[in-house]
Amino acid sequence: MNRRSWIMTGLLLAAVVVALAAPLHSGTARAQATLSRVRFLHAVPGAPAVDVYLDDTAIAAGLAFGDVTPHLNVTGAEHQVALRPSGAASDSPALLEVAVPLVPSLAFTVVVQGTADALEAALYEDILDPIDPGMARLTAISAIADAPPLDVLTTAGGPLLQGVSYGAQFGTVNIGTGLQSLVMVPAGGAVESAVVAIGDVSLVSGTLYTFVALGTLEGDVAPSALVLATPVNADEGS
Repeated sequence: MNRRSWIMTGLLLAAVVVALAAPLHSGTARAQATLSRVRFLHAVPGAPAVDVYLDDTAIAAGLAFGDVTPHLNVTGAEHQVALRPSGAASDSPALLEVAVPLVPSLAFTVVVQGTADALEAALYEDILDPIDPGMARLTAISAIADAPPLDVLTTAGGPLLQGVSYGAQFGTVNIGTGLQSLVMVPAGGAVESAVVAIGDVSLVSGTLYTFVALGTLEGDVAPSALVLATPVNADEGS
C-alpha cells in the first residue's frame, strides 16, 4: 500500500494537509516543478453553500454539499484558505480559515468536513505516481463524522481497501482494470452490512479513483458515495 508519511489532518482554524501529485509533461516540466494543484470538496451535510477564497482571492462560488471544484494550478507554497457563506462580502467573517502548505509538483484535495456547527478541513493526497499499463489505483476518504472505520468491498465480498477512518489519510491499492461493483461497510463487516453503495465503477487504466463517503449515519442526510477519477502522471520514460 502506498502512503505518504508527511500527511496530517487538522480542525477549525488549524492547518490541515493532504495532496495530489501534479502531472509533469516533457515540454513544461521545469515550470510545473514549482506549481501545485488544489481542488475543494464540500462534504458537510446541512452546512450552507460556501465561497472559497485562496489568499484573499475568490476562486469558487456557491460550493454546495457534494460539490467538488476542478483542480487549480497554484504556486507550491503555504496558502491561506477561507470559506464564507455563499454571496457574503469578501471582508465578512470566515466560517473556516486554514493555512495550507502546498508542495511543489504535487496536487491537493481540500475536504471541508465535520458538522454544520463545527466545520473542519483536511487535505488528502491523491498519489498520482505513474502505474503500469492496465492498472488503476484506488483510495478512499471517509467524510462521515459519525461513521466507524470503513472497508471498501466488491459486492462479491472481496476486500479492496480496509480501515478507512474519518479525517485520516488512507493509502492506495493498484488493481487491474474492468467493471467493479462496490460497497462500503463497517470495518470487518460483510456486504450485507453496507452503509454506502458505491455501485458499478468501470476502472480505466492510468486513473486514480477516490471513493468519498458523504452524509451521516444518524442524521438527516443519508450516506452516499462520490467517485472522483483523476488521471495519474505519465511515465517520463515512456
